[in-house]
Amino acid sequence: LALGPEWLDCQLGRVSALWRWRGRPDHLREALTKGIPAELGDDERMLHEDGWLATAPADDRLLDWRISSALASVPTRLEMPRAVVDDFAALVADLRAHGVTVISIELPYLSALEEALVERNPEWPVEVAAGYERLEAAADIDIVDIDAYGGWVRPESFRDPRHLSAEGAGPFTRQLWNQAGFREPLLEALGLAGSAA
Repeated sequence: LALGPEWLDCQLGRVSALWRWRGRPDHLREALTKGIPAELGDDERMLHEDGWLATAPADDRLLDWRISSALASVPTRLEMPRAVVDDFAALVADLRAHGVTVISIELPYLSALEEALVERNPEWPVEVAAGYERLEAAADIDIVDIDAYGGWVRPESFRDPRHLSAEGAGPFTRQLWNQAGFREPLLEALGLAGSAA
């Protein structure tokens, strides 16, 4: 079993809040010597004190421009590697062994990107569904299926074709709350089963 840098990063994040906050030794060193930076990398990304990055919301023009780069980073055919399936199942098992209620969610992309993926490969939706089915079977979990974002979605809801912005997070959370497969296990885990939705 080869343990790569991602594994090490994950393990360090489990034992060190400093590592989770910054994730890289050079950033830790900079934070300790120069204080917390307000910006990281470029003008689009702002670093918060809790270590989370926030980016400005997109607009139609930016999203259209970024679809080609998003397409380049998404494989034409989706074949779920066995290692990904095994790692997902192991993660779910480890979390459950530590008393964590695991609720897994399938998130769609920007509809224009989804359409471009289907145009490029008409079997894309079938391959995505098959990948999620493999993950569900391996981890013995139901993945909450979000086919599309609701009527609340606008260009500003995204930061790029694959990720929501801060403006989209609140409305999506409300949409997610209306999914029984998400809400009911969450309420049960919080000891609030049977509470009004």
